[in-house]
Amino acid sequence: MFLNMNKIDIALISETRFTSKSFLSVKGYTTYNTNHPSGNAHGGTAVLIKCNIKHHSLEPFATDKIQATLIKVSGKSSDITIAAVYCPPKHQILREDYRHFFSQLGHRYIIGGDWNAKHLFWGSRLVTTRGRQLYQAVKELNLECLSTGEPTYWPTDPRKTPDLLDFFITKNIIINNTSVESDLDLTSDHSAVILNVNDKIILNEAPPRLYNKKTNWEEYRDIITEETQLTVSLKTVEEVEQAIEDINKLIHSAANRSTPQGKAGRAKEHVYPTFIRDSVTERRRLRREWQNNHYARDKTAFNKASQQLKALTKNGQ
Repeated sequence: MFLNMNKIDIALISETRFTSKSFLSVKGYTTYNTNHPSGNAHGGTAVLIKCNIKHHSLEPFATDKIQATLIKVSGKSSDITIAAVYCPPKHQILREDYRHFFSQLGHRYIIGGDWNAKHLFWGSRLVTTRGRQLYQAVKELNLECLSTGEPTYWPTDPRKTPDLLDFFITKNIIINNTSVESDLDLTSDHSAVILNVNDKIILNEAPPRLYNKKTNWEEYRDIITEETQLTVSLKTVEEVEQAIEDINKLIHSAANRSTPQGKAGRAKEHVYPTFIRDSVTERRRLRREWQNNHYARDKTAFNKASQQLKALTKNGQ
């Protein structure tokens, strides 16, 4: 639902906590994931990309300090590496670690995820040691940081202060062609960050088909009936092969003539009923109230709205 309502082409997911036994499938998307190198259910990342976008997967990056899932999207001017990243908070990550990771991504890339690093440069409220190391690597490599400037991490402990941990780092992406926005639809303690990029990519061509929903099967049968030659000689191998070739040509010709030609229309976008969209709006309002006040009653109201929305979408499928 989140992917459809926000028209997400590529989703970057941090801290999937997958193992070799985990499996994620979303209709209309191809999924790639990178698990923690220990194989245990913590850390890890995943990328979901629409099936009609031309791309290929790259070798995943998996260390105790940094996990990243990498794909390369085919662009009309040049390809773009897209990476979902997660940096567990317990490790010390130095400037050299970040530089080594960035060196694996090519000359043009977008990396997004939970860096667990704070710095005023990308909008956090303070600077941590890890944030200072990442900032140095970013400046030395002339990279760009894209964020909303708003908190993305909302701790459940009221004694902790929300802060910005999730953002994008890019190289050779025209900043004027991008915009970043927050989204509060998900139930995680991290809010989603949406990066809009105005760039030309290559879509996969739809495989050719003999027929479609508009094929006139009555016309097809009439063509086959009228034009099939039944009085042909089948005495030699050459005559049999020629007869097979002729019938194949007739089948293709009949299908082509009985099927309206033209550009394939774009797939219809799923439109949710008004009551579901209203429920989403109310849930967003309640989540913002809870994030601002941290009152127990606001948390209860938010959880109740989340359960109601879940039930509505389940019944609507």
